[in-house]
Amino acid sequence: MAVASLVYAGPLPSLAAFDRGRLSYALLLSRKSRTSQTLFERLLKRDFGKDAAIDIEIAEMAMRLGNPSLGKDLLQKVAQRDQGHASVVAETMHRYLTQILDGTVSNILHRQIEALALGSGSRVTIITLSGHYLEMFELWKEQALKYVDQRFLVIALDSKAVEIASRLECCRVLDISSYFLFDANGKINPHSRHLLWVLRSLILKTLLERGHTVYSMDIDAVAVANLDAMLATLPQADIIAQEDFSIPMDVARKQGFILCCGFMVFHPTTATLVFMKRFADQVILELDDQLALNHQIAEAGIRDMETQPTHRRFSVDGAVIVCPDKQRVSRDVSYGTVVRHFQQRNESIAELRQKLGIG
Repeated sequence: MAVASLVYAGPLPSLAAFDRGRLSYALLLSRKSRTSQTLFERLLKRDFGKDAAIDIEIAEMAMRLGNPSLGKDLLQKVAQRDQGHASVVAETMHRYLTQILDGTVSNILHRQIEALALGSGSRVTIITLSGHYLEMFELWKEQALKYVDQRFLVIALDSKAVEIASRLECCRVLDISSYFLFDANGKINPHSRHLLWVLRSLILKTLLERGHTVYSMDIDAVAVANLDAMLATLPQADIIAQEDFSIPMDVARKQGFILCCGFMVFHPTTATLVFMKRFADQVILELDDQLALNHQIAEAGIRDMETQPTHRRFSVDGAVIVCPDKQRVSRDVSYGTVVRHFQQRNESIAELRQKLGIG
């Protein structure tokens, strides 16, 4: 059993970061096992309090075991005990996790979105942005204005993103910058990134509850042709999502594919709202939206699978989901006729433009 072998391999501070990550994921997958719960209790007594940075990871393990209240309490202990950077991280996570669990964050998001006056039942295209990715945002925005929408809701993660997006006529700004910590190079703290996935799922849920159709795109999901024209060719669905073969690999190997959160379209149907309530709860447990989405699907079980050259369509957890074919919505910068969702690998924007074929 992976949990046992990793727990007995030695104190957590002596394990490599990769192995601690494996343990956290193994606990998540086996959270219903009494053995795993017992092994975590042993780990908690043995290792908590030895290293503040490791203690934050232990708090996240508690959450992944299905006990966010314990995770919150452990974060509070780190914040009160430690005097270094880990204390700042733990205090920030504790404060906002408390507000997520008691519903304060949901109420704040409703008020923020109400103030944006998006228009009743309108379509909303959302993009997440930090100051570290402003050049990439310019490329994404240029293409999105041509092929996706004329206005965007920018989920701004830091003050630079708020400043830049607020100047743009095509952008409305949802400022959630107070939730996150960044390093000197402008990169988001890894633990703050976990909060991002929780918050993004809550923002999606809030917009859907307010009757909006939501187009959700990552900043590296670049449109190269008319998106609505492609969507019009697909069968009716509650949710449209990009298909991939990546994390979580346990689901990908079993199912043959997973859904990628980098490109999704949500319609505000009753089925979508029920699905998204469960999804948001699952993200709080898993601290990653793509893991949560695909584990939710795997646990519920896929029904009525239909595979066509242009799409895959199936029912799961009460919702109908459609995945466009990979020739139209790809995971590669060099091909894909409508959306190319890729991982930037140190290419310059000029090099990306060349690969995308947009000059």
